[in-house]
Amino acid sequence: MIKNMKMSGGIIMSKQCTVCQRELGIMDGKYVLKDKVIVCKKCLKIPMNMLANLKNMSLEQVKASLADNSDREQENKTFEYTKKVKSYLQINTDTKKFRVPSSKLIKKNLAIINFNELVSYEVIEDGEQLSSGGLGRAAVGGVLFGGVGAIVGGITGGKKTKSTCDKLFIKLTLDSIDNPVLYIKFIELSMKKKNFMYKEALKAAEECTSLLELILRDNENNKTTNVEPVNSNGSLDELQKLKELLDIGVINQDDYDAKKKQILGI
Repeated sequence: MIKNMKMSGGIIMSKQCTVCQRELGIMDGKYVLKDKVIVCKKCLKIPMNMLANLKNMSLEQVKASLADNSDREQENKTFEYTKKVKSYLQINTDTKKFRVPSSKLIKKNLAIINFNELVSYEVIEDGEQLSSGGLGRAAVGGVLFGGVGAIVGGITGGKKTKSTCDKLFIKLTLDSIDNPVLYIKFIELSMKKKNFMYKEALKAAEECTSLLELILRDNENNKTTNVEPVNSNGSLDELQKLKELLDIGVINQDDYDAKKKQILGI
């Protein structure tokens, strides 16, 4: 039962945090949720990108978020990687999971992602796409080339490029309603491209795309493995009957080719 209730502008307000039951003073940070129940800021240990939506969340939704966050923190504590790219990307090829670890740019470990949640990636420098992969596409740009600077060289060709870089990051598109986009940030302050730090950041971005390509390839292989095998005997019978229809003129070549692909699952 909620104690210490009072009326304010016709809305019932509580002086007590509904989650931890702590009495709240005037100076205590608090949030008013969709159902008008007060929750203190100490209880809302959820990702920053969810805070803006708190006014639209009920208490039950907040509790669910807190539980998810607790599970995520525990998973981050026990997460072990088999491969990594400096402080930018860690992957575990055994559990088929990856994460963006905490760094100078990202102060807190982000959610751990399953391999099969990765849909695509884009390497973006100052608003321009340098490289991309996913959604059944072949890798474009840096993955096709070797060496530092290959991403830029492979995508810009003869274009006149800037001598400085303000931002460099990889955008990950995920199959997740809660977190559909994740960023791996390499550069957030302007620097010259002759700078050693820029070259190292570009090299790290290229290494990350190589690992991301391996993850996407693993996803594709799993999809292929899970495809049901074609009934070869039944397919041969259907193809034979189809060929007979073509020979006697009941169907034309286009119809035959289309139906053949359908039978073979091409």
